[in-house]
Amino acid sequence: KDVESPGTQRKVGPSLRFVKSKLDAPFLYDWIRDPAHFRPTTKMPSFFGQNDHLHGEDLLLAQQFEPIEVQGIVAYLLQRSQPYQPVAPPTGITPSSPDERVARGKQLFEFRGCLACHQHADFPSVHVAHEDSLQGHSTHGPDLTNIGDKLSATRNSQGAKWLYSWLREPSNYHVRTKMPNLYLEPITHTDDDGNVTSVTDPAADIAAYLLNSSQSWQPGEETSSAPDPVILDRLVMEHLGGVFFSTDAERYLEEGIPASMSGSLKGAETELVEPISGQKKLLYVGRQAITKYGCYACHDIPGFEDAKPIGTGLAGWGRKDPSKLDFGHIVHYLQHGEDGHGDNGHGDNGHGDNGHGDDGHGDDGHGDDADNSHAIPVLDQEGPIEPYFLRSIMEHGREGFAMQKLREPRSYDVEKTANIKFNERLRMPKFPLNDAQREAIITLLVGLVAEPPVSDFVFQPSPRRAAIIAGEQVIAKYNCTGCHMLDVEQWELAFEPGAIRAPADFKQFPFLNPHFSAAQLKESSAADRRGELHATLVGLPKLSDDDAWPMVWDDEGDPVEQGEPYDPESVQYLFDVWDPVLLDGETYRVGGPPLVVPASAIRKKIPSRGGLLTRYLLPRVLAMERETEPAAKGGEAWGWLPPPLVGQGNKVQADWLHGFLLDPIPIRPAVVMRMPRFNMSADEATSLVNYFAARDDSTYPYEFNNRTRSTHLADADAAYDAQLQQLAASDGPQEGIRLEHAMQIVVNNNYCIKCHIVGDFQPSGSDRAKAPDLSVVYRRLRPDYVRRWVANPKSVLPYTSMPVNIPFDTDLPHLGGVGQEIFHGSSIEQLDGLIDLLMNFDQYNQSHSKIAPLVQATPAEAADAGEAEAAVGLEYQHEKGGS
Repeated sequence: KDVESPGTQRKVGPSLRFVKSKLDAPFLYDWIRDPAHFRPTTKMPSFFGQNDHLHGEDLLLAQQFEPIEVQGIVAYLLQRSQPYQPVAPPTGITPSSPDERVARGKQLFEFRGCLACHQHADFPSVHVAHEDSLQGHSTHGPDLTNIGDKLSATRNSQGAKWLYSWLREPSNYHVRTKMPNLYLEPITHTDDDGNVTSVTDPAADIAAYLLNSSQSWQPGEETSSAPDPVILDRLVMEHLGGVFFSTDAERYLEEGIPASMSGSLKGAETELVEPISGQKKLLYVGRQAITKYGCYACHDIPGFEDAKPIGTGLAGWGRKDPSKLDFGHIVHYLQHGEDGHGDNGHGDNGHGDNGHGDDGHGDDGHGDDADNSHAIPVLDQEGPIEPYFLRSIMEHGREGFAMQKLREPRSYDVEKTANIKFNERLRMPKFPLNDAQREAIITLLVGLVAEPPVSDFVFQPSPRRAAIIAGEQVIAKYNCTGCHMLDVEQWELAFEPGAIRAPADFKQFPFLNPHFSAAQLKESSAADRRGELHATLVGLPKLSDDDAWPMVWDDEGDPVEQGEPYDPESVQYLFDVWDPVLLDGETYRVGGPPLVVPASAIRKKIPSRGGLLTRYLLPRVLAMERETEPAAKGGEAWGWLPPPLVGQGNKVQADWLHGFLLDPIPIRPAVVMRMPRFNMSADEATSLVNYFAARDDSTYPYEFNNRTRSTHLADADAAYDAQLQQLAASDGPQEGIRLEHAMQIVVNNNYCIKCHIVGDFQPSGSDRAKAPDLSVVYRRLRPDYVRRWVANPKSVLPYTSMPVNIPFDTDLPHLGGVGQEIFHGSSIEQLDGLIDLLMNFDQYNQSHSKIAPLVQATPAEAADAGEAEAAVGLEYQHEKGGS
C-alpha cells in the first residue's frame, strides 16, 4: 500500500548479511571504492571518484571525505555482519593432491553447467556448434576468472569455507539467491568389477579449481592504517550538524551522546552513545554513508530492513515540467570542460598535478600528493556528448538532461559545490552503461506519465499470451536458455526446381503423416519471377558422428573436416528437419534421413534460441566419452546434455512439471549434468508450466486422459480377449491379459529393456546407453506424446538414437509390428496396447503386488487362527483313525 517502501522481490545485489564470513576488509574497501578495479565487467555502479566536475577546495574535500566514507562502510558491514554456519564437508572422502583436485574441479566446472551463467578465462569462448563458429559468453552470473584473488587465503581465512558452502548449498547463505543447487554430492568411483576405488567431493574440487584461479590481482588500497582523526571528526560534524544544534553537536563529538537520550535516538546517531571512540565515529560515518548512497536498495544489509528508497520517484518523469529540471552550469561544462580544467586540478591531460601526474595517475598510480592509503581514483571523463543530446540540453529538453545524468550523474553540481555542504552534493552513482543502453533507459523515462492510459489503449493479452509473457520473465530470471534450447534454427531457402529434393519416402504410422492443403502444395511448387522456389526449414544441422560438429560436404559430396578451410558458397549442409516442410510440391516428413542443402540455396538463417552451453559441450562430451567408450558417436551427444524444450507443452503433464521444477529428480541416466534445483517459488513454477503449455497450444492446467479411464481399458481388454478366442489362443476370458501381453514387449530382450530402466530392473552397460525408467512414464508424459514417440522417436527428436520397436509396414502381415507370439494383433493394436500399459503402469503394478498377504495378523487373530488350525488337524487325524 505504501508505494515508496521496498517490495517483496529479490534485491539486485548479493546479500551482505553474513559478509564477514565471505570477504576481508582490504577486498571490501577496494570493491566499494572502485568495483571495476577487480571486475571490469561488473554491473555495480561506482559511487566514489566521480570528481571530474570538481576543482580546488571542493575537490580536496571529496578526496579527504570519500576514503573515510568507504572505510566507514567497510567497518559497519563487518561489525554488523551476523554469524554464519557454513555447510560441513562430508566424511569418507579419499585424499588426493591439490593438482588432482584442481584438475577434477576444472572438468566439473565445465560439465556441471557453471558456464551457462559464468565466464572464466580458461574457457575464452563458448563456441556455438555452428558452421559460422558463432561465439558467445554468459553474463547471467559474475566472471569467475580471478575469484581466487578475491578469496585469497593470505588475506581471508574464511574465503575457502564460504566458497565450499556456497557451492554445496547456495540458499544456506542467501535464501533468495538465483544461484541453483547443483547437487554436488560425493561421487563414488568404481572399477570394471564394481569395486569402489575412491570417493571424491565435487564441491571441494570445484572450490579448489576456483581458488586456484588467479591473475595476481591485489587490492589497490590498504585499510590497515586508521583514518585521519581530524578529517574523521570533520565528517562526523557534517552529519551531526544536520541533526543537532552546533554547540550540542560539538559536545557530542567530544563526549558522545548521553545514554539518557538513547531512547529517543533514531538511525545512525545510536552509534555515538557515550562513551565515544574513534571506532564508534567510523561506524557512525559508515552507517550514514550507507543511508546516503542507498546501498540497501540493492543489498540486504543488517539494520536497514525497513529503510526506504532515496531516489526521486520517476513515475511521472515523462510529464515533468523541464523548468523543474536543474540544468545549472552544465552547458558551460560540456562546452569547455572536456578540454581540461587547466590549473584547477585537471591540467592539459585532464588531471594535472593534484595527485594525478602527467600520465594521469602519477608514478605510483595515484600521484605524489594523494593519500596513498585511501585515495579515490578519478574516473575517466566521458567522451563528447552526441550533438542531438547537446542541443536538447541547450534547449532544456528532458532527453538531453537524462542522457547527461546517466553519463556523468554528478556533473550538474559543477560550479555549485562551493555553496552547499558535502552531504548535500549529488550522490547518484555512475552505472557502467553504453550510449545505446542509456538511450533505452531514456526511452522508458519519457514514457512514464504517471496516470495510466485509457483502458482502450492498454494491452490486454489473451490468457495464453499472458501465460507466455509471465513465463518469459521466469525464464529470464533463472537463465533457462543458458542450457536449454527453446527454439531451433530456421533456414529460409530459395532454389531452382529440382535443386533440393525430399529424400525417398519411408513408412510410418498414418497418424504421424502431416497434412497440407492443395493450395499449400501448389504454392510450394510455384516459382517466383526469378524462377526460384521457396521454403523454410525448421530444425538443426546434422551432427557428425566423428566429432559432433555440424556435417558439411564439399561439392563432390566428401565431408569437410572440422578446421579445414572450405568455400562457404560451394559446400552442402546436412539438416535435420523438426517440422514437416513442402519442397517443390513434395512433403518432407520429420523422422527421415537429413536433407542435403546447398549453401547457395540459403538466403537467411535465423539462429536457435538458447542452449549456448549445450552446443558448446557437444564435441567436448563426445571427446570425454570416447576416453572410456571409443565407439561413441557424435550424433548421440545431444542425449547426454540438457534437452531442447521445443514442444515441451505437448510432452509433459502439467502437474508433474510443476513438481519437477520445484524438486528436480534424475530422469535420464545418460546425462553428464543433471537439472539443478533453483530457488523457485510455486508461483514461478506455475508460470513456467503455463508458459510451455500456452506456447504449444496445449491444454492446461488439467488435461483429459482417456487411456486411464476404466471404461477404455475394459473395452480394449474385451476386444483383445475376443480376438484371442477367435484365434483359439485362449481357453476362456482372461481379465487384464492385454496388458500382460503388452508387458511382454517391454521385457523382451529385443525391445524396451535393452536400454530402458523398468522399476527395479537396470539394463547392463554404461550409463550413457541407459534410457529413462518406463515405470514412471504415466506420471510424467502425455499419452499422445508417448504414442508419437514410440511410433517413431525421430519424428519427435530427430537426433535420438532410439529405434522404432513397433514398425509399421502395409506390405507385411498385421501391418508389421512385433511377433504375434508376443502380442496378437496389428502393429497399430500393439502400439496402442503398449501405450495403455505405460499410461496405466501403476494399476498394472498394483494388480501384481498384493498387499493383504503382507499384513501381519494381530496376536488375537493369530491365536484364533492357531485354534482353528489345531481343530482341523484333530478332525483330520480322527478321520484317518489317528490318536
